[in-house]
Amino acid sequence: EYTTQKDEYEVAQITNNVYISANVTLKSYALSEIPEGVMVTRLSSKNENATIGQLTSRDEIYHYDVLSIYYTTTPGHKVTEFKINGIDRSNNCIITVTQNTEISYIEDIITYDLELPADMTGYELTDENGGPITTVVGHGTDVYMKLTLVDGYTKSKPVVRVNGKAIGIISGSLTDNNAVYKFTVTNDTIIDVSNVVLNEYTALFKNYDDSIIAEQTVKHGGEVSNIDNPSKPSDDMYNYIFAGWDNNLVAVVGDATYIATY
Repeated sequence: EYTTQKDEYEVAQITNNVYISANVTLKSYALSEIPEGVMVTRLSSKNENATIGQLTSRDEIYHYDVLSIYYTTTPGHKVTEFKINGIDRSNNCIITVTQNTEISYIEDIITYDLELPADMTGYELTDENGGPITTVVGHGTDVYMKLTLVDGYTKSKPVVRVNGKAIGIISGSLTDNNAVYKFTVTNDTIIDVSNVVLNEYTALFKNYDDSIIAEQTVKHGGEVSNIDNPSKPSDDMYNYIFAGWDNNLVAVVGDATYIATY
């Protein structure tokens, strides 16, 4: 473990006592650049001048130095490689130095699955620009999600939950059909949307004098129910027979009013 500072020798014939002295020093080694997140501490050394404690890549290390090498993973990241002199280490370790020491440490961000609702009847979910939502995202990613109500469901007041917790609109509105929600991903994420229902409309049936004969609530695309034919009393000149409604009774897509004709 020692090397001479000078590589010289002499040959002498022994004729009396001989005293030999040599100037030797502990062999030193190089320590590679210490990766970010890794700390190297010298626990002990045979070199009495060596500093015990935390090291930098500028410090010399010596034969039989005892080093503690450990890492601190960035939150939301995972270790993908931790090697010392090319040997995989699964965790922090203590080594005894016998050669140049190279540390390789690589970490990568943890990714999570983002699960969208399987049934999105009545609405669409996109990113804030109208594109598809990325369903594999890194830890700490802010997700901006736009909810658009489709025709026939525009009166709904949807409730959006992320992992069971309701979140609110940060920009836009449901009225303008550009409501944007935001959440931050820190684990596998399940999105749930509830309270999206078909619009309901009011259908009014009125008589000749504008009096209301009947009022019905009809879901979008539904049809009104038949009612008894209304009547109009005779006057001095005519008797009146119900001739039908002023509008056809077609599928309802909005509030509607039907007036009796005679």
